[in-house]
Amino acid sequence: MPPRRLRTRRTLLVGGGAALVLAVIIGGVSLVLPGILSRDYDQKSLASLRRQSAQTRQALSRLLASLEARKEAFDGRAWEAAIATLR
Repeated sequence: MPPRRLRTRRTLLVGGGAALVLAVIIGGVSLVLPGILSRDYDQKSLASLRRQSAQTRQALSRLLASLEARKEAFDGRAWEAAIATLR
């Protein structure tokens, strides 16, 4: 039996057609998809940054309040007694 040729004209035409169709689909998606994905991107990003800013501001204010409470509760005499024992 003679070896069978895999690359006949019909096979090449079918493969080329399939590649062309795939290229057209990928090209169409690459043209349409960025417009869909980037719709209102700036507004969404800005809203996210504002939420993050508010959360950070609240966290820092809680930290500051905690530090102020510790400062008010601090008894300097205990610290001075500890230093006196080291001398």
